[in-house]
Amino acid sequence: MVLSLHFRLCCGSLPQVGSATWRLISSCTICTHSSLWPCAKKNETLRSLIHRCRTNITTLIDQNEKRLTFPELFTPVLPGEKSPFHWNLDKFTKRDLLELLTALCRAEAIVDDRGKPAAYARVVSSVAERLHLSISESSAYNERDTILNIKRNPAAFISHLVTCLTGSLKI
Repeated sequence: MVLSLHFRLCCGSLPQVGSATWRLISSCTICTHSSLWPCAKKNETLRSLIHRCRTNITTLIDQNEKRLTFPELFTPVLPGEKSPFHWNLDKFTKRDLLELLTALCRAEAIVDDRGKPAAYARVVSSVAERLHLSISESSAYNERDTILNIKRNPAAFISHLVTCLTGSLKI
């Protein structure tokens, strides 16, 4: 902002005040050539411009001090990459996916960073996001309860996968 104020004064958008030189001092005040202050006292526009410049400089200094102190707050957060994969809803239902995820979570096949079994809700939301599905937490738990309470063929989708894996049926 100091440079733009100096530029405006030298280029004549405000009355020419001579060879005004601007510099920043540790107390965040703007020092100028002595001929500028008498003009600023009489000229409301120049006085408000200097005041805004001083405020902007102070703000920039504060931001830079924060950047030096806490650089991690100013690093840009990159959005996660979109997955190229989708769940094939033409052949399989969301319930089929939830059956598979229920089995994986019950077997403790999926763990978190600390090696502890991952929470079912987090697994479902993560997989659903990557496969571009919308599955609410409540519906995921309702489906899981339904799947676990089915007495006849509770793992129909997993049985279908076993059949596909053994080669008896092609997908």
